Amino acid sequence: MAPPLSNTIHTINSIINDLQTEGFVHTFSIIADEIGCSGPRKLYKPAEIKIVKQNNYQANPYSSSGAIIYALETNDGFKGVLINRCGIYADEAIERFIQRASA
Repeated sequence: MAPPLSNTIHTINSIINDLQTEGFVHTFSIIADEIGCSGPRKLYKPAEIKIVKQNNYQANPYSSSGAIIYALETNDGFKGVLINRCGIYADEAIERFIQRASA
């Protein structure tokens, strides 16, 4: 699994801003069993995606309002971000895709 980002980051926006400065400027979203990228407007299979970094963000240690921010890179060089909520709000399709991409 990819190494986490620094724990000194305090908001989701600051995490995304930091990733954008590193070139992760596109947005990814799950479409069926593939992932779409805002850059090339193309779908990718799990084997075509690399998880470069991930950050487990929790706004409050006593709530379940957290998120996981993934920094992803496609096999043809597009870099972007995918966000999944935690707990009961998590998107199972994102979890399945990430598990297959990590394998």
